[in-house]
Amino acid sequence: MHKGGLLVSDEIDNNFHPSLLKKLISLFQNPKVSKANAQLLFTSHDTNLMDRDCMRDQFYFAEKTDLLDTKILVVQFLMVKLFILLIFYKKGL
Repeated sequence: MHKGGLLVSDEIDNNFHPSLLKKLISLFQNPKVSKANAQLLFTSHDTNLMDRDCMRDQFYFAEKTDLLDTKILVVQFLMVKLFILLIFYKKGL
């Protein structure tokens, strides 16, 4: 972490206790700890990792389309779209 680099883990939630995993993620986000801007890239099915302490612009969803392509969605933009839809819904539009 002190030299930077990239840690990649598939299904990271299968390898760590949830509390330990949140601590690990926070270490990568802390500029005092990750002085060389180390990066963490992982897949997970645990939506609890996306709590308020995490930066939502760092989360992406991947889904298969009908044509079997993979579509990548940024969570931050999904939240904005959901908020706009909620406004329209409340107005009866």
